[in-house]
Amino acid sequence: MYEIAFQQLGYRMLFTDLETVVFNHLRVSPSQLHPNFLAFLRAFEMTAGYLGIVPTL
Repeated sequence: MYEIAFQQLGYRMLFTDLETVVFNHLRVSPSQLHPNFLAFLRAFEMTAGYLGIVPTL
């Protein structure tokens, strides 16, 4: 559906280190997860950063 945006226009989705580790651990691609999962994971990272905790798996 968005193939043109990614291939022709050069758009990229950048994932944080934690997101990449979670994808690899679950052995899934981002498209296989519910969209709210990425929002939850990002909120977790921001909360951990605010509290001075390094978010890990």
